[in-house]
Amino acid sequence: MTDLYMENMLRPMQEWLHSIGMTLRSEISYGLPFEISQPGKYVDGIETESLEFCSQIESFRNLADPSHLYRRLYSSETGASLMNYMNGLEFYTQIIYTQFAAGVARTVLHGYAGIAGSDASTRWPGHEGMWPVFSERFGSRQPSYCHYGDWTAMISRYQLMLRQGRPRVDLGILRLDYNFNNLISWGLDNLTELDYYENKGFRANEGLYWKDMSLQNTGYTYDYFAPQILEEDFVKWEDGMLDPEGAGYQALLVYQEALPYSAALKLYQLAQAGMPLLFVDGVNETLRPEGISYTHRQAAVRTASLDRKDEALAEIIAGMKALPNVREIQEQGQTLETLREMGIIPRAAFLEKNPCILTNLREDESGKYLFVYQFMYTKQEPSDVTLSVEGIGRPWRLDCWSGEIGQIPDYRQHMGRTELKLHLQPGEACMIYLEHSSQEEKPQDSRPSEWDVPEPVRLRQWDLVVEDWNEGRKVSILENRGLGIETEEVYYETSKERIHVPETDLRPWCEIPQIGPEVSGVGYYTANAVLSEEWGGACGTVLALGSTNGNTAAVYVNGKKAGLVDFNVNRIDISKLLVPGENTICIEVSSTLNNRLLARGYYKKAGLCTLQINDEDAELPEDSPFNIRASVREYGLTGEVTLIPYRRERPE
Repeated sequence: MTDLYMENMLRPMQEWLHSIGMTLRSEISYGLPFEISQPGKYVDGIETESLEFCSQIESFRNLADPSHLYRRLYSSETGASLMNYMNGLEFYTQIIYTQFAAGVARTVLHGYAGIAGSDASTRWPGHEGMWPVFSERFGSRQPSYCHYGDWTAMISRYQLMLRQGRPRVDLGILRLDYNFNNLISWGLDNLTELDYYENKGFRANEGLYWKDMSLQNTGYTYDYFAPQILEEDFVKWEDGMLDPEGAGYQALLVYQEALPYSAALKLYQLAQAGMPLLFVDGVNETLRPEGISYTHRQAAVRTASLDRKDEALAEIIAGMKALPNVREIQEQGQTLETLREMGIIPRAAFLEKNPCILTNLREDESGKYLFVYQFMYTKQEPSDVTLSVEGIGRPWRLDCWSGEIGQIPDYRQHMGRTELKLHLQPGEACMIYLEHSSQEEKPQDSRPSEWDVPEPVRLRQWDLVVEDWNEGRKVSILENRGLGIETEEVYYETSKERIHVPETDLRPWCEIPQIGPEVSGVGYYTANAVLSEEWGGACGTVLALGSTNGNTAAVYVNGKKAGLVDFNVNRIDISKLLVPGENTICIEVSSTLNNRLLARGYYKKAGLCTLQINDEDAELPEDSPFNIRASVREYGLTGEVTLIPYRRERPE
């Protein structure tokens, strides 16, 4: 069936599209009785999605390999969920970062953003082209729209870096799956979609197909793919890598009982050429979210079809296992130790185990591009990680929020590798560039400055203005093209009444009497700071924002914008904009539309589906098709906002 799908549907369609100057990008195979990775051969771009994969890196790994081996751009639809208007852009950023860690290099924001539609099916905040579910609405109906330019600029910079050179993945794991699970978070009792995104799967340090997390927790990267892909002529073991122009795997792992005979022949050739190979017996993998799993008693003991070649397969496997670069182990937990014994270590290894970090490495002739992500974004504790990166060179940190490049002073070169330390906040990502060098260099002095700086200044009193977004004037669009047909569409403008709170501390809007739990929109916070002369010259200043509750922000100092705000770090350097004397600081914070729509009853009855209730502890109606709950969200700037001085250079 997989061959029929590829040869009679995908290939003819691709050839026809090429003949008229088009290409084919597709979500291949998942949810269907076809193998998941082989059809990547006959598309020009491999597409995935966040909704059905529930942002689980294990699912994305199953489609990363065909994109690597077949040189396809790996992209993903992002933003489809059952939680429309509820979550700030931080939530969607975490989905995007997870995809980046898996090898995705193009984000496709999901959802029809146009606000106009037929009168019968259109209401404020805009027309729902896909029911009120299955898609966040990225567009002007969202309060965070005012910051989309900043956000998408950051995404674009990451994507540019993640398309440089060639991927470098440590391990390839052979895996056949003829009915790939595309329902990760569906049908689970008493578990909401948000629970799964935040607390389950890999964010609970749990694997799905390869369950031994010691590999990921020490820095190994790995993809899954069908053994049949090995049969391609271009797949060779050269320069210590499998397919150096593609993923460049250092070794292959085999754990499933089934291994096609023709693929075993090619696997034997690769092993004879020196490729490290590890057979792992007794591996259990989860196939469906309801707990359906299978334990493979022994790796590669039968072919994948009724071809009566099991005995011939056994002879080939015995020949492979006799080679010095091939090992067999009986327990999955022995994998880490065995790989180390075989001399296979991660290209970006963690010097200590860390269950909060993911990496993605690419390389060209000039250096290495390393994406590093602290993926436990709902936790409170930051992560310190020391990376040992293959190769020696000078490390630079590419700030994809600001576009600035800075050298990392705290690094060490040792035995052909470069060690560097990173401190990452929950949910924070960064891009490291290791500039190749022919010889070891002495790092710069990274000792902290020893001279005095002014005391930090906490900004306590704020003037707050909140734009209260709500339904505005109804507008009709009439069109007549002279063909005897007149069409009408409607849309609703958004009313943005301003609520002024002259003096306030930093509390959620729902706790401020003048605002309350029904308001959604954009808040403008203004405070003044009088600074002495010692804040100028060699003294730099970082503005620490406290929390924006997962929503976007922008900072203005004395009327000028101060770069982009990474809402996982909530710190921004404003040194160039401050002056001795009085300074005006304005912080602009968005919200979602959740609270306003909750107050309007949107989540109780919307379109065709009875969906939401506003009491988290209440039971959903019996006719509700989805387990989704809406409750009042905390908006605005909370916590402490502080001016923190530092020394940029030693004074003369």
